Amino acid sequence: MPTIDADAHVIESERTWDYIEDDKLRPFLITPGGSRPQNWLIDGRVFNRGVNVDRGLPESIREMRDIEGRLKHMDALDIDLQVLYPSLFLRPLTAKPEVEKAICRSYNQWLIDICNQGEGRLRWIAVIPVMDMASAVEEIRLAKANGACGIFSRGLIDDKRLSHPFFLPALRGSGKGGFAVLCSCFHGKFRLGAAIRRGERLRALQGSCAFGLSLHRP
Repeated sequence: MPTIDADAHVIESERTWDYIEDDKLRPFLITPGGSRPQNWLIDGRVFNRGVNVDRGLPESIREMRDIEGRLKHMDALDIDLQVLYPSLFLRPLTAKPEVEKAICRSYNQWLIDICNQGEGRLRWIAVIPVMDMASAVEEIRLAKANGACGIFSRGLIDDKRLSHPFFLPALRGSGKGGFAVLCSCFHGKFRLGAAIRRGERLRALQGSCAFGLSLHRP
């Protein structure tokens, strides 16, 4: 029986955004220097870069530049297949639909190119823009045509649960593509205090559960 790591996250790098032609839409990496962590600058906002990483691994393996090395590391761990999730997209990144569409498309194309080198051992979860449902459906079609095995989403997007009618086009597209929608319980707003943030995560979890129940209603 194969061993599957069903929740393997990638660490986004500057290469993730190589597919964005317009620099105004591209995320930029900020390196403060010293031992301080790097940050992403996206649409005027700053976000922490992934820090929950194995520093014992070469950076080229962590950032998916050395696919052969990644597969050898999987062999060392007796893992036959990894399903790759994003790290950066756990929270909202922009309030502009055109920026969201560009970064989702570039991330997905990056994963397509990575998994095409993975000898069938790397599968990927697509991200979709959630402000424009026409763009979301377009991204789902791209994902289906290029071997994705699911769609990633936060459980709460702005103040809407995934069961909100606004998201029906994306949910129908996911269903037609045979995709599971895989929810994170992270909140969906930019400015929240710590106490409110905990409450928003609870609401997001409740929204994810309600969404799952709604799919199973007769």
